[in-house]
Amino acid sequence: MDAFSAGFDITAAKFAFSNDWLVLGGTFGTNGCVQVRGNSFINGVDGIKRFEVKCNYLVEGFVNCLEICSIERLGKSVTIIGGKNPNDGCGFVEVVDMKIGAKTSLTSDPEFEFLRPLLSGIGGVTSVVFKADREVLILSTDLGEVIVVDFYQKKTLHRDVVDASGIVSIQLTAGGKLVTLGHSSLTPVKVWDFSFSDLNNVLKLIQELEVPVSSPLKASLSFREPLSKALSSSSKSVSFDDLSVRTDLQRTALQAQITCMTVHPSQERVFLGNANGGVILWDMRMKSTVAFQSHSSRVNAVVVHPYDSNTVISASTDGYIKQTNTRKMPTSAPINVFAATNHHHLLTESDVIPLFQQEFAMIGLDSHPSSQTLLVTAEFGQVFRFTVQ
Repeated sequence: MDAFSAGFDITAAKFAFSNDWLVLGGTFGTNGCVQVRGNSFINGVDGIKRFEVKCNYLVEGFVNCLEICSIERLGKSVTIIGGKNPNDGCGFVEVVDMKIGAKTSLTSDPEFEFLRPLLSGIGGVTSVVFKADREVLILSTDLGEVIVVDFYQKKTLHRDVVDASGIVSIQLTAGGKLVTLGHSSLTPVKVWDFSFSDLNNVLKLIQELEVPVSSPLKASLSFREPLSKALSSSSKSVSFDDLSVRTDLQRTALQAQITCMTVHPSQERVFLGNANGGVILWDMRMKSTVAFQSHSSRVNAVVVHPYDSNTVISASTDGYIKQTNTRKMPTSAPINVFAATNHHHLLTESDVIPLFQQEFAMIGLDSHPSSQTLLVTAEFGQVFRFTVQ
C-alpha cells in the first residue's frame, strides 16, 4: 500500500491512464488546485513512501470534479476541471493540456477558450463527462442544469434544468445513456437518452428511480443499528429467521437520501450509496432494486470492483472501504425492494468484506481495472493506493 498527504483538501481524484499516475483536485486556501503525482517514489521524513509531485495547477475557484480523456482529432490528452467560483457563485469549466512522463505538465490551452462565453453564468459545476465518440462534453450544475457542448462545432447543443433540486453527479452507461443523480428525495436518479438529430430535444427522459425516504421504518434505525454493525463485522456470521427483521433491515438500508452512484461497465445497472450506509443495485433492464446494509453511516463514493463487475466497492464516513458482492441479485423475475413486499434478499457475512479502515472518513474512490488497483481519498487530504485481491 502507498499512502501520503496531498497537502490540501481533496474533492476529486483519478488515475491518469496508468495506475502509477494520479491527478488530484481540491481546495488550497481560497483557490482550487490540481496536482499530478507520478511513479517516482521519495521517502518523507515520517518514513512513508509518497508519490512525487510532478506539477501543480492553480485554478481561480474551488474544484469539484475532474475528467481525464483523449481527444483523437487534436491528438491531445486533457484534464477537464469543473467547479465553482466562491466570489460570484458561478460555475466554471477549464480544459488543460496534460502531458505526463519525463516532462509532466498541466498547461492552459487556447484551443478551449470558446467554453468561457458558452458557459457564462452557469451554476457551480458538480460533474463532467466526455462522450468521446461524438466529442461532446456533458456537465451538471448545483442549479440542476445539464449542459451539452460540442467540442468540434464549438457550440452548446443543450442547456436546461432537468432536476430543480440540483445535480450531484452524472455518468454515462455502457449503452451511451446519461444517468443523473439529483438532490430530489423522491426521484433522485434519472436516465436520459441522447437524440443528436433533434437539437430541440437532445436529452429525452426514459426512466427514473423512485426512492421513498420518508417512512416510519426510518425511526427504527436506532433499534437496528447493532444489527447493521454485526453485519459489517467480518469476525462472525449473523443469521436471520424472522422475515419481518429482514424486511426492516432492507428498508432501513434504503430509507435515506441517495448520496453517490457509479454505473456498471458493461450492463444497464447502477450502483448507489446512501446516507444510512446502504448500497443499492438498480437493474434498469429488469426494473429491479436490491439493497445491502454495507456500512453504519453515510456512503460517500462507490466504484465497480477492478476485475469483478458483480462487486461494488464503497467508501464511507464510518472509516471503512468495503466490497459488497451483488451476485445474489435475482435475474429470473423483477424485485423491487422499495415496495412493501418481496424483500427476500438478505446479505450474509460473505457478501460484505472490509478492505481497509482508518479513523477518519473515506471520501472518494477510483479504480484501475487492468492493474486491479484502487485509489482512495479521505479527510485531511489523505490518499491511499493499494491492490485489490
